[in-house]
Amino acid sequence: MVNEPEKRGVSRSGIKPGTIKAEVVKILRAHPHGLIALDILRLLNETRKIPLERTSLSPQLSRLAKAGHIQRRGSLWYIPEVTAP
Repeated sequence: MVNEPEKRGVSRSGIKPGTIKAEVVKILRAHPHGLIALDILRLLNETRKIPLERTSLSPQLSRLAKAGHIQRRGSLWYIPEVTAP
């Protein structure tokens, strides 16, 4: 049985696969010490057919942070550490 969010094309994290947000999370998971926005943009654009502009990335980073998927420390964006209860 397929779980309900996956049936709608949304991952368990609430991020739709194949979106800019999903790509950002994937990139940051591969770089646990964090990246600056320009490095995230560079890595995103290495695999995209149509380059993403910096002004399109900023709102996505803010939305991901507001939802708790990523955090910013100074100029570095990263995946927050999950602590066991």
